[in-house]
Amino acid sequence: MITKSKYPSMNNYIFESQFKQEIIFQADKLGVRIAASKSFNDVLVDFLTVRLKLIDIIPRDAIMSPPLLNKLFFHTHKKEIETIFKYAKTGQNLNQFQSKRILQSRFHDHLSNEWNIYHFHLSLKRDLKSSFVKQVDMLLFAYIENKKIIFSGNFSFYNLLLTFSLNILFIFIYAIFCKKNAQRS
Repeated sequence: MITKSKYPSMNNYIFESQFKQEIIFQADKLGVRIAASKSFNDVLVDFLTVRLKLIDIIPRDAIMSPPLLNKLFFHTHKKEIETIFKYAKTGQNLNQFQSKRILQSRFHDHLSNEWNIYHFHLSLKRDLKSSFVKQVDMLLFAYIENKKIIFSGNFSFYNLLLTFSLNILFIFIYAIFCKKNAQRS
């Protein structure tokens, strides 16, 4: 409940103080630690920065790119890829497969921030110190837009640039196709 003060300037202080406490409480529920000693603006920016990196937990139309689908049957991480794909389709939490660093407000993943391309660690083993899976070098990349997710392929950090350039073409063609179909509707 917001308390009114008989002093108008106090109303803003009381609102900011209560709002700041609520933001810190909501951040804590997400596993994000924000120091109460920070200013209201810093608390708000930290919370929003982290919250925008989290993938909403909703069912999505999930699609695998043809190159990934062709490799899947004999893939060494088939179980992990299928699990992540199933989580995307059924609306389960995909954030546990992201980098643990997404909870750091000063960490910026330019692929997801600028292109909506997220990477998932191909592990099903829980990290005992966090709510994430163990961070491994093998990654699965996906383009996420609203209720669609397109898995483009899996890579180690070493062959990422070479292989990714082939799969990015599929993502853009599909995005254009979806926009044209949406305009016709």
